[in-house]
Amino acid sequence: MKPTPFQRDLSETHAKRLSDTIGKIGRFLDPIIAVSVGDEYWTPNGRHRLESMVRLGAKSVTALVLPDPEIQ
Repeated sequence: MKPTPFQRDLSETHAKRLSDTIGKIGRFLDPIIAVSVGDEYWTPNGRHRLESMVRLGAKSVTALVLPDPEIQ
């Protein structure tokens, strides 16, 4: 999964703060929105959450998969 190409730039401060908090409490329950685009999934909502989970070494991320690519 990766962010849509037209999302705002990643805020390093926000991603680090979010990673620190997720790591501290050991969970994150706010799902990421995902849209199927060809062979991959894009997230129009959740770039910082996705980046934080990647930094923490997550093997999976909870996502709500929407069937309509227009949502992106």
